[in-house]
Parts: sequence; C-alpha cells; structure tokens
Amino acid sequence: MPTRLLNVGSDAASPHVHVQETKGKIGIYAALSYCWGVSEQPTTLKSNLASRERQIILKELPQTVQDAVYVVRSLNIQFLWIDALCIIQDDEVDKRIEIQEMGSIYKNAIFTIAASSSGSVMDGFLLKRDELASVHLPIQLSGDTFGTVRLNRWQYADVYDEPLHQRGWTLQEHLLSRRILLFSKHELLWRCATHQLIPIRRSHLQYSTFFQGLPVHIFGIPAHPLQSLQKQQLEIWPKIVLQYSSRKLSNPADKINALVGIAKELSAYWKDVYLIGLWRKTFIRNLAWSRAPKEKVLSERLFSVTPTWSWLSVNYRTQMWPLLCIEDASLAQQSVLPIVTYGDSLGHAPNILVNARVLDASTFIEKAGAKLYFVEMDLSDSNILANDTFVALLGYQKKKRWYCVV
Repeated sequence: MPTRLLNVGSDAASPHVHVQETKGKIGIYAALSYCWGVSEQPTTLKSNLASRERQIILKELPQTVQDAVYVVRSLNIQFLWIDALCIIQDDEVDKRIEIQEMGSIYKNAIFTIAASSSGSVMDGFLLKRDELASVHLPIQLSGDTFGTVRLNRWQYADVYDEPLHQRGWTLQEHLLSRRILLFSKHELLWRCATHQLIPIRRSHLQYSTFFQGLPVHIFGIPAHPLQSLQKQQLEIWPKIVLQYSSRKLSNPADKINALVGIAKELSAYWKDVYLIGLWRKTFIRNLAWSRAPKEKVLSERLFSVTPTWSWLSVNYRTQMWPLLCIEDASLAQQSVLPIVTYGDSLGHAPNILVNARVLDASTFIEKAGAKLYFVEMDLSDSNILANDTFVALLGYQKKKRWYCVV
C-alpha cells in the first residue's frame, strides 16, 4: 500500500471518510486519475493532516472525489489513493518521496478510476451520457409479438482527445495502471495490460488503439519478447516521448517529475540507466531528437532544471529518430544521477561527454552521389551565424542522411 490512503469505510451511506497511514501494510486499494483543473481544491497540508486523519465530510470534497468514493464503495473496496489528499502538498520532502513511488502506487492498485471526460475535479464523472443518434424500427418476432431493432451509425471515438489525456501527469498514471475503469464522455470502458479499451456494455463505437503501452512483463505477465530489449527500447521510448511531449503541465518544472514513475519501471526491466529523458544504452540515438513536424518552437526553455541536451528542456512536441541506425559518436562518460527529479538535479551539474566528429556548420550541404542532403538547425539566438557554429555528428541512416546536434 502507499504511505497514505483515503479510507472510505464499509458503510456505503456514511457521510464521512478519512486519511489513514498504512504503516507498510499489504492490502487492496484503488487509485484515481483525474484533472485538477483548479488550484483551490481541498488538499492535505501539514496544518490539517491530523484533522483529516480523524474525519473528512464527504460533501465538502470535489465532485470527482465524491464520485470516485461512490465507485469504490459500490465495489466493496475500502481504500482509495488520491494525490491531493494522500500527499502532503506543502511538504517538499513528502512530495519528492511520493513522486519517486508513483510507479508502484498505480502499478499496485487493483484498478485505476480514470475520469477521462472531466476537465476539472469539480465537474465529476458520473454524469448522464448523451445518447448517440439512432433509429428504432419495429420488427415482428412471431405471430403478434413485436420487438424493436435499433440501428446505429458505426462511429469512431478517440478517448485520448479527452481532457484527462491532455495532461502530462496522467500519462504515467495510465501506462502504469494494470487495470483501468475509464469514464469517457460516451460510455464506461475497460483497459488492462492485455486488452485495449473494451466497452463495459455492447457498443457500436470503435475506439482508437493508437497508444503506446508498456511491456506486459512489467506487470508480471509472462510473454515471449518478439525482439531484443534494446530494439524494444528504440521502438517504445520514442513513442512515449511523442505522447508525453504532446501534453500540458501547469508547472514546467514537473516535466521531469511526471515521467519518473515510467522511467523507474523501465529502468529495472530494460536493465538500463535513465538519464533525464534518455537512456545510457541508446544514448546517441536518443540524442537525435527534434521538434515534431509543423510544431511551433517556443523560445522559453527549462534550463534551470533540465540540461540542454535533453528533450525535456523544450516546450514543444518532440520526436526521436530511431532510424539513426549507424552511430558515429559514443558516450564517453556521464555524471548524471540515474533517476532525476526536480530538486535532486540542483545539487550537481548534469553534464555529459560525447566522443564525436565536430564539423563546421558551413558544410550544411553534403554531396552523396547525385543527391544533396540538407541539415536543418533551430537556433534560438538569431545572432549566431552559420560560420560561428559547429555541429557534432551523431550518425546516419543507411541512405547516408546525416543527423547532427548543435
């Protein structure tokens, strides 16, 4: 169990709940994944922890929390983990400890309630769903007995466009949960490590499954890997980076924090060291990142908490290039802590040393056979001219298209 849980009691009609320290006990609990939406929601602080451990009036909590309590009580589950109530929000030490444990918190929950369609904790998610357009036709069954056939247009829905999946923190909550009850704007869905978005009731809606999950081995599910772990890294991590960098965070410093749970689980499974958004074994290929096509470059970068070489330092949708199949550089040494969160990284310089060929940036055009290959660079400082710039060659594809990093 996590450090603290919300004890909803065994009485479904009780008007009270309370925060309870677990003291290392093992037991069953559910977790909640939701959008805060507002900063003024009730939270657990150092000043009110003692009173919240005694009693909380359920009606004074936001509607999403009330709905989640109703769900777990209906399923005879006594404990529920909610970050706003189970983490002491004004205690930096407690927050750092719990952020490090975020992976195990969601992974060990019996299931996660995902309030997918709600943009704010105040909205709730147990709402009447709009019934989709359909036509009801009478049908003769036998003799004078008639029934009704309902004809629906087969429709496509993408729950990953809903508010919950636009937030940065919720990606790891989704990926690390072994089972999810997802309350979408249309209906209730089920997702687990081996099944993608199954409607609870028979449905004519078709859902997008274009979503990169984690290897099922992380959840203790035996499966024969179809490829080596390193090839799996090169396939899975760029997709996670693209998904994560497409999301929003209220606090830019959380861009490092909100990925730590995933990194910690993958580090153990891949037997690799996580280096602030990149991996030691695939470091050179991971360095070949850039903004996604048609993505606007924002000038503000997170240099105060993130090194320049990491894609986590930029505020735009980012893509990696796994097709960089021939490496020309190598990682000589690194002085980065394996798992880095905001606060941990302030005490040391996250520098790396790479052995690479340094080229004059004026050689932007490389001739190969009858074709010309162009290298495109984003320079935040317009005063930097090509003649003043050098690039380090990382490697290239089989077709000799060069990849460079400033």
